Amino acid sequence: MHLSPECLDSLKNRAFWESLQDEEVEHGQYNSELDTISKFYPDKTSEIGQKVVKWQKDFKASIVLLFNCAV
Repeated sequence: MHLSPECLDSLKNRAFWESLQDEEVEHGQYNSELDTISKFYPDKTSEIGQKVVKWQKDFKASIVLLFNCAV
């Protein structure tokens, strides 16, 4: 999988890479990164578009699982 140079530049310059200490912040930043990638690849039929959709579904499922385990 190869991301476009514009997409890579957008991801490279994010605050995401500064600190991954706080779990809540990390989850928010990960979700933001997926949103950024999906803006560059809005076509859900492309290879990257399909992967982003899968990652978003997997991420949402992991959040639900974590929430249910914490309750």
